[in-house]
Amino acid sequence: MREFELTFETIDAYILYVLVTNLPLILISFGMIFFVIYGNRLRNHIARYSFAVIITSLVLALFNFLKELFRISANYGINLGPVGFRAFLVNFFGLSGYVLRPLALFFFIKLAEDKKDKKSLNDWWFIGALILCAIVYMLGAIPGVRDIVVYWGVDENANIHFVAGGFLRYTAHVISALFLAYLIFLSSKKIKAKHIEDAAIIIALSVFAIISVIIESEYSVDFLVNTTIAISCVFYYLFIHNQSSKKDALTRLYSRATYYDDVIRFNKNIVAVIELDMNGLKYLNDNHGHEAGDMALISLAQIVNKNIDPKQMFAYRLGGDEFLVLVLKATPENVKNICDNIHNDLKETDYSCSVGWAHRDNLEGEVDIAALVKEAEKQMYLDKEAFYKNSTMERRKANR
Repeated sequence: MREFELTFETIDAYILYVLVTNLPLILISFGMIFFVIYGNRLRNHIARYSFAVIITSLVLALFNFLKELFRISANYGINLGPVGFRAFLVNFFGLSGYVLRPLALFFFIKLAEDKKDKKSLNDWWFIGALILCAIVYMLGAIPGVRDIVVYWGVDENANIHFVAGGFLRYTAHVISALFLAYLIFLSSKKIKAKHIEDAAIIIALSVFAIISVIIESEYSVDFLVNTTIAISCVFYYLFIHNQSSKKDALTRLYSRATYYDDVIRFNKNIVAVIELDMNGLKYLNDNHGHEAGDMALISLAQIVNKNIDPKQMFAYRLGGDEFLVLVLKATPENVKNICDNIHNDLKETDYSCSVGWAHRDNLEGEVDIAALVKEAEKQMYLDKEAFYKNSTMERRKANR
């Protein structure tokens, strides 16, 4: 590691340096904290882990500041306690930083993970790595072991001096690198699922973190990693918030506005559409309450999601009990099977829906989406007529 030492004429100059250096972090952190608490969003796991990243970054910045403050206080005639006590605090705040950095990355991983992904690593793997990191750097407080754990020591005047260090000094760096590698692995899964935007931003933010770790480690530049992590967290939080605005709040399918955007975006690639309409929703709302109607819509949305390929098919709630799926790649047989599977799965519930689909034969050029939707809607209404013909429920009462 190259030593990059800053000197200050007065302690006030150092404090001003810290404030200026950490101004982006301070402004972002307090803005984020206010936004999360004021909006009462801590019940949301995205807000909760974003909040944790920000707080960890702030604590890391504070510990860096206190480490340097106790280290240089004697140089400016400030008595902050006995030399031994100051040396202990320099060690404590300095060594704690090695644990806080991977901890902030762990919270970032939890922010980026999909809660529904059963293949995600168990949290205990990360917690075990963090505990190992804490144990290793606790050893750094022991004089006889310190030189193999860190590449700096504290002399009798509480000043830091640099030493060769041993292999254990890289523990935090290795663990942080593994956490970053897992972040990139998450992005690779998102690429496979065609969530290219999600993957790109995770890769970009991981690269930023890696660069900041290298610069801070190589040149001993203070406050770089924590500021980078905090800014990355805010960017990712805003990205997720923007992505969530594209979805229907109740069913978590894509919204009507997103449907209009995607028709333009995927126009040349759309090969089929599937239209679905809930049967008897008004009857449920009138006789069992709107909560029962909401549960019916959620159940239908889950069954639709279960039966479509998320890489090639996108499901939307257009409004009320009307749903539509844009299909980018499938044969007519595939589309028919999807519709049949949705019907079969709904038979295991108390709900039903009418389904219609349309597939285009000519795959060249832009698709006439209006014609496809009209054909799918026609088939859907034929399915609905058949349902009410064979059902004891009156269509007039059920309002379709």
